[in-house]
Amino acid sequence: MLILNLESAVENFSIFAEENSVALVEQYYASEKEFIVILKK
Repeated sequence: MLILNLESAVENFSIFAEENSVALVEQYYASEKEFIVILKK
């Protein structure tokens, strides 16, 4: 599980997913400033 800052989340997650060959399972907003993504390899 990752908790990401919304401002850079899309860019950072795209890079992370590509580098680690992971798939997005679920994502949801935890608050106005962060959201959580659940990944699986």
